[in-house]
Amino acid sequence: MTRNQLATVIACAVLMVYLNQILLSAGLFRTTATNASVAIALSPLVSSLMAALVLRDRLGYLRIAGVALGFGGVLIVVLQSPGARVAEAGLGDAMVVASVVTFAVGGVLVQRLARETDALHASAMIYACGTLMLAMHTAFVGAATNVKAWVPGFWPLMLVLFSSLIATTFGNLAWNHAIARLGVARVSLWFYWVPVFGVGFAALLLGETLTAWHGVGLVAVIAGTALGTYSRA
Repeated sequence: MTRNQLATVIACAVLMVYLNQILLSAGLFRTTATNASVAIALSPLVSSLMAALVLRDRLGYLRIAGVALGFGGVLIVVLQSPGARVAEAGLGDAMVVASVVTFAVGGVLVQRLARETDALHASAMIYACGTLMLAMHTAFVGAATNVKAWVPGFWPLMLVLFSSLIATTFGNLAWNHAIARLGVARVSLWFYWVPVFGVGFAALLLGETLTAWHGVGLVAVIAGTALGTYSRA
């Protein structure tokens, strides 16, 4: 890689891994799950605006309609979930929104970087650098010496490994590969499926109840994703 490409990799690591993870975890600690889900659902809108401003992508009527329809579907799915509670916006919500912005800006940089180098290679370097940054942060704040936190027990450790290997490693490599092929504006629309799958697995694994409104929200998410993904202008 050239110096400019390496600088872009480091910038992506800071934005998409280091700042994103710190802001998201701190924000989730300070807000409700409902507020966080709604804030995260802003990602397609933020990513589309960033792509239009930085990469000069065309933000056509169909894509705008897809973003709006998908966001409406997410609101229905989230707000109709058992125990959903919209709280007054505060610092936690601002942190979650900031994490969305850092990830969207990083996604734009990944799309630009993918035009010059291999997306898989770039992704591996981004998350290796980001992991190193998080490890250094952990050592700096003194959390690295907490043995109990590093060895919390068998099942918590299995959950951490599943999250790191499946959700983070596989998920983000696939995500960056998709950005290289489709562009960050189109790929970001699939963020709308995060709360949909969350509600579905809650019903499957935790026995939570689904209503007709969840079906309406699902249809809106499908329609919004289709409109935004396949629109050309």
